[in-house]
Amino acid sequence: MKAPTILVVLYPEMSKAHTSFRLSKRLKESGYRIVYVGPSRPKPHILMHGFEYKVLEPDGTFQQKIAAEHQLLLQKQKTTSGLGKLGKLRLHVRLQTEMEDRLQEDLRERTEAWLKSEPPVLVLLDTLVWEKSIPFLKLKIPMLILNTCLTAAVNWKIPPVFSGIVPPERGGLLSRIKNLAAWGKISAGYWWEDFTTYVKKRMAFGFASMGTGFSPVKEARKYGGVVRRCEYGYRLKGTELHMMPPQFDFPTLTAVRGGCYVGTCVEPKRIEMPVDMKKINLSKPLVYCSAGSHPLPGLHKLYPAVVEAARRLPHIHLLVKVFNEGDVEKLKPLPDNVTVVTWAPQIKILSRAALFITHGGSSSVRESIYFGVPMIVFPSCWDQTGIASRVKFHHLGVKGDLGTIDAGMVGDFIDQVLNDQSYRQSVNQMRDVFRLQEDCAQGVDFILGFLKSHR
Repeated sequence: MKAPTILVVLYPEMSKAHTSFRLSKRLKESGYRIVYVGPSRPKPHILMHGFEYKVLEPDGTFQQKIAAEHQLLLQKQKTTSGLGKLGKLRLHVRLQTEMEDRLQEDLRERTEAWLKSEPPVLVLLDTLVWEKSIPFLKLKIPMLILNTCLTAAVNWKIPPVFSGIVPPERGGLLSRIKNLAAWGKISAGYWWEDFTTYVKKRMAFGFASMGTGFSPVKEARKYGGVVRRCEYGYRLKGTELHMMPPQFDFPTLTAVRGGCYVGTCVEPKRIEMPVDMKKINLSKPLVYCSAGSHPLPGLHKLYPAVVEAARRLPHIHLLVKVFNEGDVEKLKPLPDNVTVVTWAPQIKILSRAALFITHGGSSSVRESIYFGVPMIVFPSCWDQTGIASRVKFHHLGVKGDLGTIDAGMVGDFIDQVLNDQSYRQSVNQMRDVFRLQEDCAQGVDFILGFLKSHR
């Protein structure tokens, strides 16, 4: 008899997969078949870690067919009528909208057909890909929402993770007004984006026409989904699995969030490509600097400042992970105590590091705590600001500002964190909490209970 299937649908980023591995492994050990679902790019990495993978992405051949149809239409328009600039823009927007809608409709139909042939008992859906929920809602497949970075729906009891607000122990009216103001600022940007998109489509299709393209919000609601505003625009309301130990969150928020705090969500045996450690002087305190996998606003200031700070601190060895070879060239000439690479096995490096300089991605911060490494956090955008505020709140490190960063600031922070043992003590205490929850037992028990109640 085939094991019951649990699908894992994530935002296509490696850090999201890394966050899920320990939970997926435990569910697999509990007798479930774990199948990751998404675009083809993450497939080899997922397979390498012992899980199945189902590629579901827009059909490239179908896309080429639609593009060819549109090209013929454009050629016909050029020969039969003289389109002005506005007419060309309207036609371009209309064709792009129609192409995207047709591709997504085809993808939903193929997804539904597969789900009917191999019905899962549960879907673990990343809150960042809520629009993927439509086939699951339509077929009434139970879902739990994976909250990998402590986001929330608009709620004046919870500060958005995009903000640096630290809630007081007793949240009064003033605290809630501050939260609401922060939510208002975030929501205003998305409302404006929605409005301009609406006007753009109306201009393309005509204001008298209702043909303004497919709306995932309306479609999700059609099948019983509740869609609400959050820091990232929209999210599906549902029972949430917070991919953190509760002790890392602000204490006043653990009861407000509901759902379940899964546990540590770090896989220390993750498979990583090796790096030549001979270039690193491990007789000195190892300071590791990495700002994730993608260039983000302000990070171009981080690497030069960190390298120059290390030049002034010959008693440390700095390992910097940059995005590409061009970034390596920009930092040359390098001092003897600095190694710059375009790839670093983060788990292996953190197990030896004395200090981690990071952008504050939730996955990186979890891994740093797991290995008891204090941090200097320079948040760039999104949830990094709220994660950095939690690092500072729990005295696991310091929080810097990319807007004012320079070598002097970085050097002072390095000396401060390395020389003040209270940071090491705090992060070791949190490390012990993380190690006690590394098997994600609370999350597994919660999921098994959820499945039992939905039989």
